[in-house]
Amino acid sequence: MIPKNINIEHILKAISFINENGIPKNRFSRNYILQYENIDYPPKYVFTIANKFINGSELNSDNFNAVEAKDYLLRLDCEDFKIYKNGDLLSIAKKNILAKRSSMKDIDTILGGINQQSKVFLPKRISKNKKHNERCKLCKERVYELLKKNFGNVEENYKINMTVYPDQFKDTKYYQKIKNIYQSLQKYRGHEQFTRTENLSRVDYFIPNPGFIVEFDESQHFTKPRDIALSNYPEDVGFAFDIDKWKLLSRKFNKRDNDPPFRDEQRAWYDTLRDFAPLLLGLEPTVRIFAQDFKWCDLYPNIQEDNETFKKLLEGKSVSKREISIIQDENPSIARIIYCGNWNGSIENCTKVINQTLDHWPKDLKVEFLQTWGAFIEFNWPSELKIKNNKEPDGRVVNILIDAAEKSLKNVFTEDQLVKLKKITKYISIGVDSRKSKISISGNSIKEKHIELVCLIDLENNKYYWSGKSYPTVGQEDGLIRITNLESHFVKLKKYNVMLLGCHDLNMFNNRGKAVGVSGEEVSSISLEN
Repeated sequence: MIPKNINIEHILKAISFINENGIPKNRFSRNYILQYENIDYPPKYVFTIANKFINGSELNSDNFNAVEAKDYLLRLDCEDFKIYKNGDLLSIAKKNILAKRSSMKDIDTILGGINQQSKVFLPKRISKNKKHNERCKLCKERVYELLKKNFGNVEENYKINMTVYPDQFKDTKYYQKIKNIYQSLQKYRGHEQFTRTENLSRVDYFIPNPGFIVEFDESQHFTKPRDIALSNYPEDVGFAFDIDKWKLLSRKFNKRDNDPPFRDEQRAWYDTLRDFAPLLLGLEPTVRIFAQDFKWCDLYPNIQEDNETFKKLLEGKSVSKREISIIQDENPSIARIIYCGNWNGSIENCTKVINQTLDHWPKDLKVEFLQTWGAFIEFNWPSELKIKNNKEPDGRVVNILIDAAEKSLKNVFTEDQLVKLKKITKYISIGVDSRKSKISISGNSIKEKHIELVCLIDLENNKYYWSGKSYPTVGQEDGLIRITNLESHFVKLKKYNVMLLGCHDLNMFNNRGKAVGVSGEEVSSISLEN
């Protein structure tokens, strides 16, 4: 029997998985075919995989038959799905192509005797014979489709009516700052004339309503000149992307393109103008997407979960425009601050959130604990610190990172805020992560060394208790500096025994975690009291 909770979204997820991994030789259909976007799929195998995305494991194909799979698909009543009886459309040759992911040369040989009509059943990713990378064309296509899904009209390769010469902005508030950036780029390598057109080159995407630019940044945009420009950006202006992260990426990649010799300065300057366009032309803040932050081609606009993921990744990071709402239970003892959107853990934004929390706090309410989210604050990795073994790091290394984290944490709170916080709560937990190039989300492979910490502050006694993430996601195996001292997760306070966990750490205590990560003796000694 097919589980009744499988829906269209899970079917599409399964199709995406099959496109990426192919179909095992013994799983081709002899009875019915599911066709989606001119590609053929075996319905039973689709349901086998779809079950993973909702119920956590592949569905045993012996538990249902082809007719049940066909009937279930028909009941879904999705106009994008076409169901028909299998004939000779899927030849043995095409099956081999799907199963073995043959090279283009092999495909051309195999298809020599197959008519042109049958080629439409080959998955697009196979026919292109191109592995995913940051210049994946499908990624850009998918970003366009997702933007269109969320905003309606989207203009690609759009021309902004904007000059490239700084003197044209003399009458604006930001003229001096723009001029300083331009002159800094000129001085870097002595290239005085790196602007060769009158108007700004086209932007990747433009959303007419409400009116903002979206740029899809690949690694060639991260250069020394870009770092120079970003370092001169005004601190009192809210940009819709993480300036510190973009500077970090510029230093990490440090790309060079000397054709023409001034190409890096030119690209950095044009990117600067796109960032300042909202301030000069009255647009909404420019949004920047880092190509390597996510495998964008795996997101589908007609899958609600994927669309929600995209919106969270896309949303600007300016805190000042956020709508604030309060949900309150009767006599709460724990309060959580929740931020809906893509977050920039700068000191400035953290301070703003604390202020907004204090300004909107319900009158006469005091709770025991106030919680923020993971990576609420981000701090820069100490430049002199080098580490090879992230799985069993030296305690000295962890202490150096905690010291850097605590220094950033203490810069968030003003004396006035601390006084006010003591009136509303006794303890506050803060997520403090080192900055890294990629976002910590499922599916991202992050080999860059980083640490994800949690701090509990005893406001009444001014004590700081530190722990951090011990159990990495699969993508963090080679990058996360693990907290090997599991005792640090447990803090004994005056009235409470508290467990501090980073995101994903709860997996230490499930059956799989006990088997591969933590001994049963260690787990059995843990207690949590309210």
